Amino acid sequence: MTDRPTVVGGGFPSPRSGAAWDAARFASLRPARIGRRFAEVVVAERERWSLWTPVGLGTGIALYFALPFEPSIWLGLSSTALALGAVAVARGRPAWMIAALACALVVVGFTVAGLRTHSLAAPILAKPLRPALVSGRVVESAVRKGGRRLVLDRVRIARVDAAATPLRVRVSVRRADSVLAPGDWVSVRAVLSPPPEPAAPGAFDFARKAYFARIGAVGFALGPARVMAAPAGAAGYDWRAAIGRLRHAVTARLLAGLDGQAGAVAAALLT
Repeated sequence: MTDRPTVVGGGFPSPRSGAAWDAARFASLRPARIGRRFAEVVVAERERWSLWTPVGLGTGIALYFALPFEPSIWLGLSSTALALGAVAVARGRPAWMIAALACALVVVGFTVAGLRTHSLAAPILAKPLRPALVSGRVVESAVRKGGRRLVLDRVRIARVDAAATPLRVRVSVRRADSVLAPGDWVSVRAVLSPPPEPAAPGAFDFARKAYFARIGAVGFALGPARVMAAPAGAAGYDWRAAIGRLRHAVTARLLAGLDGQAGAVAAALLT
């Protein structure tokens, strides 16, 4: 009798020494048949396709940030147009349609990441700045050990042109003044520098985080931050400042009742 391989689930022969595939089994593994079978399985799962949408978009976003260079925005837009055109052409052919949709999701994620990155472009301080008077509106006020860390918007920096002034600045003040809250206008003399690059390859990239937060400079104050009157025409209700004040009040209440690390953790989780 001729020794034939034992077939296991999925149509593949078991790895037996000296076994040969017969012609019928080899024919069943042709790429065309595999493609049709794959398409049938995917079509049967069409009710769950929506669950794969974030996977495809996330893959495109990860691909964008994995590139060692900044791609042109037109690359993403043109690729999106081609992918959507492929989806339209593939209508009526399930296997091609599924492949085109998958590619389209990846390309759309790539393009959205690029558009978001370009939309957040803002001035970044070109070089370290000696002590200068910095003024702006508080948008974040976080208590830190030995002081407070402020994020200011609508910034004005002495001796820096308005066109080159960062939209946001993060300043650490040594004195933890509880009066400072989101919405307050303050002035402080501070030393500023551009957001730092990673300390080592693969380390935390604060410069990237600062870019997406539109923070163009960081530094420390040489004295206390002083509350000032809002510039003419800048006053008025701001819902973001209102939410910031609410978060600030909750944090202050928690820190008043819970000392040390427990209060800091509770405030971080709640606000």
